[in-house]
Amino acid sequence: MYNEIIKKIRIEKGMKQKEVYLNVVSKSFYSDFEAGKNSIEVSKFMGLLSNLGISFNEFEYYQKENEINLEEKIDKLYNQGQFEELYSFYLENHENKQVTLRYLAMKSYLLVLITNTNFYKFSREPFREIISEVENYKTWTLKEISLAK
Repeated sequence: MYNEIIKKIRIEKGMKQKEVYLNVVSKSFYSDFEAGKNSIEVSKFMGLLSNLGISFNEFEYYQKENEINLEEKIDKLYNQGQFEELYSFYLENHENKQVTLRYLAMKSYLLVLITNTNFYKFSREPFREIISEVENYKTWTLKEISLAK
């Protein structure tokens, strides 16, 4: 998800890739990073932000905006009864390294499960995985409590 946000910011600012990766990482590494093929060290990530001319706080703003957009997309799919797309979102993101994407994937799956009479014959196995994951938390955040409800 960080890669997508960096790319979005770069494009919004009308910058070329080279302007972002210069003196931080190689061209091929940056290209792979933007494509989501690898992760990046914190120091190098901060270098990319510096080249973009934004602070980490500004980056967090973009990240939260992206999360809100994804959540709105999920709600829209749900309201339109597009259960196949919700389930596809779950399959694509339930093992994502980003916690927020995993939670949104769980939300998508749970919306399908509680609303749909399983007309599409979706597996109920992910439900067991979600319950197991939530039960294993030592301390719960508001997100875990919300999912549990």
